Amino acid sequence: MGGLYPSFQTAEEFAAEWLGNLVPEADEDALAGGIDIAVGLINGGSSAADIIMVAQNFLATWPKTMLSLVPQLLTSTTRLKSLLTTQ
Repeated sequence: MGGLYPSFQTAEEFAAEWLGNLVPEADEDALAGGIDIAVGLINGGSSAADIIMVAQNFLATWPKTMLSLVPQLLTSTTRLKSLLTTQ
């Protein structure tokens, strides 16, 4: 993890900062679910770059009118984990 997200960050610190930047309108429960998923993926061997690219590619395919649904996606941790791990 380098650049915007320094390599000395823990998985938890990276996930919290990244998701806070990605979906600032998400509530605490949604962020907590997303953080748990991102931390699990990093601890399971995915890199921060992998997670960022999957999220970017996924969100790039959505019409802008649907991006407001991202916080709701974060609350559905099973669905988001499935999306991130099958890419």
